[in-house]
This record gives sequence, C-alpha cells and structure tokens, in this order.
Amino acid sequence: MKKTVALLILLACAADTAFGETLSLDGAWQIVFDHRNEGRAAQWYKQKTFESLASKRTIQVPSCWETIEQDYEGAAWYGLRIRVPAAWKGKLIRLRFDAVNYRAEVWINDQPAGFHEGGYTPFELTVGDLLRSGEENFLAVRVLGPVLTKDTILDGIGPNETPHWRGAITGGIWQSVQLVASNEVYVSRVFVQPDIKGSRVVVRTEVENASRKVRPVTLELVLDGNAGGARREIALRPGQNVVEAEISIPNAKLWSPEHPNLYTLQAALSEGGSVLDRAQQRFGMREFVIRGRDYYLNGQRIFIKAGFWEGLYPHTLAFPPNPDIVRREIRLAKEAGFNVLRPWRKPPAPIILELADEMGIMLVGAPPIECMDYWPQLAPETEQRIANEIREMILRDRNHPSVIYWELFNEIVRPGLARLKQGMSLLARGLDPTRIVIDESGGWAEGAHAYPPYGYEPVAINEVHSYRPAPVSPQTYDLYLRLPQQGSDARMLGRSAMKAPDGLIFVSEVGYGAFPDLPANVERYKREGNPLTPDYRYHVLLLEGIEKAARQMKWDEIFPDTAALCRASQRVQAEGNRIQLEALRLNPRIAGYCLHAYTDGDWVIGAGVLDLFRNPKLVYETVKRVQAPLYIAAKVDPPNVSEGQTAQLRFLAVNEQGARTEELTWEIAGPDGNVRHRRSNKVSIAAGISTLLETELPPLGPSGTYKVRVRAAGYANEHEFFYLAKKDLQVPAAEFAVLDPKGELTPFLKTHGLHFREFSGAGNLPVIVATDTSRNAETLQQFTQVIAHVKRGGVAVFLKTPGIRTVPKRVENELVRTGVFPFKTRLRAARGNWDPVNHGVRPHPIFEGLPVKDFMGQAYLNVCANETIEGIQEPPIVGSLSYEWGTTRPDANYHGPRNVWWGSDLVEVPYGSGRLLLSTLRITENLGQDPVADKLFYNIVRWAASRH
Repeated sequence: MKKTVALLILLACAADTAFGETLSLDGAWQIVFDHRNEGRAAQWYKQKTFESLASKRTIQVPSCWETIEQDYEGAAWYGLRIRVPAAWKGKLIRLRFDAVNYRAEVWINDQPAGFHEGGYTPFELTVGDLLRSGEENFLAVRVLGPVLTKDTILDGIGPNETPHWRGAITGGIWQSVQLVASNEVYVSRVFVQPDIKGSRVVVRTEVENASRKVRPVTLELVLDGNAGGARREIALRPGQNVVEAEISIPNAKLWSPEHPNLYTLQAALSEGGSVLDRAQQRFGMREFVIRGRDYYLNGQRIFIKAGFWEGLYPHTLAFPPNPDIVRREIRLAKEAGFNVLRPWRKPPAPIILELADEMGIMLVGAPPIECMDYWPQLAPETEQRIANEIREMILRDRNHPSVIYWELFNEIVRPGLARLKQGMSLLARGLDPTRIVIDESGGWAEGAHAYPPYGYEPVAINEVHSYRPAPVSPQTYDLYLRLPQQGSDARMLGRSAMKAPDGLIFVSEVGYGAFPDLPANVERYKREGNPLTPDYRYHVLLLEGIEKAARQMKWDEIFPDTAALCRASQRVQAEGNRIQLEALRLNPRIAGYCLHAYTDGDWVIGAGVLDLFRNPKLVYETVKRVQAPLYIAAKVDPPNVSEGQTAQLRFLAVNEQGARTEELTWEIAGPDGNVRHRRSNKVSIAAGISTLLETELPPLGPSGTYKVRVRAAGYANEHEFFYLAKKDLQVPAAEFAVLDPKGELTPFLKTHGLHFREFSGAGNLPVIVATDTSRNAETLQQFTQVIAHVKRGGVAVFLKTPGIRTVPKRVENELVRTGVFPFKTRLRAARGNWDPVNHGVRPHPIFEGLPVKDFMGQAYLNVCANETIEGIQEPPIVGSLSYEWGTTRPDANYHGPRNVWWGSDLVEVPYGSGRLLLSTLRITENLGQDPVADKLFYNIVRWAASRH
C-alpha cells in the first residue's frame, strides 16, 4: 500500500511545524564577553570550560548585548543548559535562530553544529544527532558582533565591513531561539505568489526529505474553509524537493490599506491515513506596480504618502518590546494619512510584518545596506555578504502582502558598490518575481531603476532625496511644485537631480526635524531606562548640551525653559513640513514622497513626527492635515507683503475623492486675532489638483502676522503671512558710509533714497560693509581703514561676515588669513536638514516691528541664515543651535548626536573703543524684493546711528 504524506504551509518564510513540537529557548542565558578574542583557542565552547569562567554573566535572550555591556564591539560566548524531551528521541530536531548579529558559531555538547553569517535574518541547523533526548544538554554559541567604531580586525572582519543598521550595535542573539522536532519530511520554505488578474495563487513549496529513500506523498492544500484547493501526488527524493500548485480564487478579496484582507491556506501531509505534519500560511491578494509615471495598487492609481520608520525602540533598541507599541505606531501612521512606512535599512522584526499585514500599512523591504561613503566598507567578501543579506531577507519576507517592493541599495557614491546594482537586482528578481525591485534609493550612482514584476529589464525612474531648511524659501517651494523642471533650482537636488525627466518621480526622502520634548524624555529615561544603552545617553547629553548653549546665548530672554525651546522647534518643523509636503502634493508629476521621518532615531533624533517613545510631536497634527484625502491650500504671493503692493490670494485643492461642488469659506485674521475679512464662494472641486479661487489680497491694517483660514467640505486649513504697513517701512533719516566694492548694495540705496556716502577712510559716520572679501590691494586697504575706524570708537556693520569655511573643503578668507579682520571667525552650515537647526531671535532694536522671542518662522523665509559664525563668544542677537553626528562620518551611527554647538547669525561685538555688527542673514540679496529684508536693513541703519 502506498504511503502518503500531508503538507502544511506556514506563516513564516521558513515553515514552523505546528504538527510537531517546539521548545522555546528564550529566557536567561549565560554570556562571557571575550575582550581579547581568546575563547576559540581556549575551547570555551566546552561546557566544563565555559562554566568555570569567572566572568560569566546572565543575559536575556532575545536582547542586544549592549544593554548589559556598554558599546561592546567584539566577540562573546553564550551558554545554555537545555533538557530535550525524551519523547523527541528519533525525531528530526532543528535549532532555529531568528537573528544573531553578526556571525554565529554553534556547538552542542562540545561538538560543532554549524555556523551562520548575517545579522538580521533567521537560520536553522539540524542537530538531533548531537542532542541527548530526555537528558540535559549544553548549547554554546560564539558570536562575532559587528565592528563599527573600533580600529580593529576581528577574525578577518574589519571596521564597518559587515552589513549593518546604524541604530544600535544590535550585538548577539537579539531575536528568539527555539528547538523544533518534526518528522523526517518537513516543509523548509513556502512562497505564495498572488495573481489577481488570473484570480489564482501559485504556491511554491520546498520540502525536505531527510530520510535516505524516496517517499511517495500526497500534498493537499485547502483555502479558507474549502473555498478552493489543490492535490498533488509526489515522489519525494532525499534532500530538497520543490512542489508547485495553483489554486483558483474566484472573486478574490484584495489586500489594501483600506481593506487588509488576508487568506489562510491550510495543508495536510498524511501517510497511511496518519497525519504527520500540519500548518497554515497567511497571504494577501495584492498587486503593486509602476505604470508610466505613477504607482498602481490593485489596478488603481495611488499616491504614496510614506514615512521613514527608524525602527529604534527605547531600552530594547533594535526590536519592539511588545506588539502594542507596533500597533500604536501603525494606528497613528494610518490616522495621519500615511499609507506606506519605509523601515530604515534592516528587515523588520517579524511581529512588525505580521501587524502591518493585519492592520493595512504598506512597507518597503530593505536589507541592512546603507551605502553612502562608509557602510559597508569594501572588502573581497562584500559582494557575497550583500547577496546573503538580500537573499535571506527576501526568502523570509516575500509572503507578506504589506511589503510592496524591495529597495536594495541607498545613496551609492562608491564604484565598488555601484557595480553590484544589476547583479543584486537580478538576484532579487529570481527570488521574488511578483514585486518591484528598486536598485538604489536616491539614484546617486547613475540614477535609480525599477525592475517591474516578472521583468528583467530595468526602467529608469527618479528617486529623489532632498533636504531643505525651514523656514521654507520660495525657491524650495517652487522646486517641489515644478519637478522635474530643469535649471538652477533643480540643482538644489544635488546628486538626486532628475536623471529620467520622463519617468516616475518619487521624493523618497524629504523633511525637516525638531527637538522632541527632551526634558520629559530624559525624565522618563532616568525613571525606567538603562544608562548603558546609547539612546539613554545621547538624550541626556543632548539635553545638557542644549541647556549649556542656551545659557551662553542668553536664550532665557526667548524661552522660559528647555521644554518651551523644544516646542518652538517643533512649531518650525510643523510649518516647514506642511509647506514642503503641500508643494509636492500640488505637483501632478509627483507619484509620492517619503517624509523623513515618521519616528525619531539615533543621530537623526530630531527627524520624527513621533519621538522615540512614540509620542506625537506638534508636527503630527500638521502632517495629518496636509495628508488628508481632501487638502485645501491657501497661498499668498508674495509671502511677505507691504502696504500698496499687489498680492494674490489663491486657494488650491488636492482631491483624492470624487468631484464635488462646495461652499468655500475663507477669512483673514489680523495680528490681534480679529477677523478683518470674511467671504464665501461656491466652488467646483475637481478630482485631482485644481485651483478653486484666485483673488487680490484685500487691504489690511497694522503690521504683523496675519492668518488666512479656509474651510470647505468639513476640511479646515490656515496659512500665515507677514504684512508691513507703510508707516513701518519709513526710510531712515540717518546718514552712513558704505563700503561696496562689488556694487551689491548701492543700487538699492539710491533707488530708495537713503542718505549715504562712499567710505573714504575719513569721517565719523557708521560704516556698512556689503561684502566679505577684498578684490584688490586698494579694497584691502579700505577694509583696514574700516577696522581702524572701529578701534577708534566707530561702528561698522558687516552684512556678510568674513570667515573661514572648512566644509566641504577648507576655503581661506583673505581678510581673516591676513589678520585685517580682527577675529578668527569660522563659518559653518546651518541649513537644517533633519538636524533641527533653528534660529532664535532675542528682543533687540534691529528687530523692532518683526517677530522676536521665538525661532525664525516663515516671516524670515528669505533672510534666514544658511551659515552661522563660530568663534564669537558674545551672546548673539540671532543665534543658531546645532549638534554634531560624530567626530567622523562613519561614527555617525548608534552613538547618536553629540557636541552641541552654537553660532551667531547676527551679533554685536566690541572691538577697541567701537562696535562691530556681524551678520550671516541674507539681507543684501533680498533688499527691494522682501519687505522684511528692507525692514531689517532700515533698523540696522538706525541702530548703527544710535550706537555711533
């Protein structure tokens, strides 16, 4: 009589044998940190030797070992006594690790059992012959962790040569471990390939036959309560066998974020009527593709609103401490309008994928390969290591409908990695024909390409990374609104400039950061955290650094405490991100964006919409508003308006719903909060992007910040703009001298009737210097005379401060180098990115009539500084607060932010008997174009005259 075997398809990519038995090995293990890497030679894998070591400690598995040994990079040994059930005798027993970082070498009862390289994916070893059933056994695991910051070589692996994630060391056995007992025939891997057009799935099952003879089996698959199935008679040869079967699914319920429908495939493998194995596999019917310039989900165009998901968790670092925190993350993301999350450069913990499937959030799958200039460092083994990470990630995660595509590389600048793009993409295609493969996010190495499902020829796309400062300039807004327009503005994209003008455009990194509520976060860390972990330490250090810098800058005149400073930072983040995302949504050529970031993390601690404890920042509600299915934008052009100037008020809509006719109500509130104008108009809101109303800005009242509020179809939005009345833009009567060798300032002075003289070296007038460099010996002499004038008791204003630049390369300034300028000033970038650089304004006569006692908001969108001055110790009038990411770029990883530093954007400095006013504000280039620049300049003239 023929024997038959029943097959069970499992939830994980490597099947769990539900019919068999599982013994969890999670819990307390022993660990010895091998600081001198001597354990292998000393045979620490032997139970007697290991247990005699005095340096043994207890560690919980799973956990990252840096939770008990601060910043440990090196080798360590794990030991565990385990009792195997007597009933397992004769069973096939496998030892399964969900992830060990980076290399794991395993011994059982002093005998070698196998090894694995790769820190973020599962592996298993067949170990039944090494175990004594019904008795106690000893398991030893030697782990070589990643070397990230130390200048050392560990077993041939040098610094940063292992693929890794930057958020933590993630050392050791950081995911679950278990023993699995099964029959000799078992499922090793299952892949369910949905075909929504064909209303079917193709099931590819890998079955291991560990016996030494051919086994005739019957494979039975049943879909969700007899809704469909398949049956196969198979002769399993010893070793691995691949079985393919098709199952029809008429009128399939498709998986989407709105309707995360999941199917369960039941299977059984029986022999002579006796069931040997039983399990199940969840999957979803889903198709995600690129067609032309757009993404399509299940045949419908979809605009991607993604968030950069750092995946760093307080205390546990690389994995969530419980499912509830993941449920909260996904729920908050969906409520804020995100439909995709981009886990940052590591395969997520399995619970994240399972909950994403269930709750309906799409994910980007990416291996732990960041690229750029430093991760990983190139070695002869690099290609093999990268291939291994990609292979094991895809094999683990390809059954999850939430994963919509594979993103293999990120921001490649080195030829040694660029040469791997095609080969790795084809590897991914062979492992998973059903998904898009993106060869490189950012497209720095000759552009980005998408391999369509079942396709082997890449299609050029635009994968854009763009970080612009807040307040958001008109140039940035126009750039995002008009992509893929070429030209000078497009060059702001740098390495991500449009390389496929007719292709899909996905702005996969964009956004601006802010400080979380550091006092509250630090208080919580001190109450419940672990001082050994880097997240605890850099939160504390960042708070201490900010408080010290704020005292030196006299920011107590702006913010009553550090919590208020953090909230002010978050207001800038909220408005900056709203404006940038608004421009992208109003651009019909954009297929989507990914906001950097959804959650805070490591050295991009300020990036998130949520902080590290998953508390929403102020920006959360703003992002929720801008990502609504119906978004109505209010625009004032120009954004800063003066009395008598013609300005346009426009209302535009992005409508992801059906066309409709609605009542549009709008009003303008003045600086005192009182409504000065209110109107209602019947408007047609088309599907897609449309202009609802254009009108001239009506007359306003006193100077200050005004708000346009708009409401339609239950949606409300508001937009701020700044207005200056004529009486507040009076030309000053004071006379002054000007040194303007390049003619940058004089035309404005003449046009607007200011009282000035060309600087001659004589006289006692305050001097305004328009440039920071000398053109010739004559000009150098004039600078010398200006400084002498100040030393005698005069006043000089440097609208552009001389200083030495060191990034990206050192650029000497002749005035500083020669000592003509009396201060060794350095100029450093203060652009913002996700590093929350904010510009605080102290109350001062130069800012009379302008917003003060806050960070610079959108009123300063044109004049806010791009550079800040280091080397001046006087408290600034306008100052910038920054932090470093590490002493060197490769150090910008789990250590987080450090070395808080501050600079001056506008500062008054005594010299001799006189005064210097030094500025990096962008005043000169905006005179006559922005009334705020005019107002600042007029105030500077009056201040200089009063100080003279």
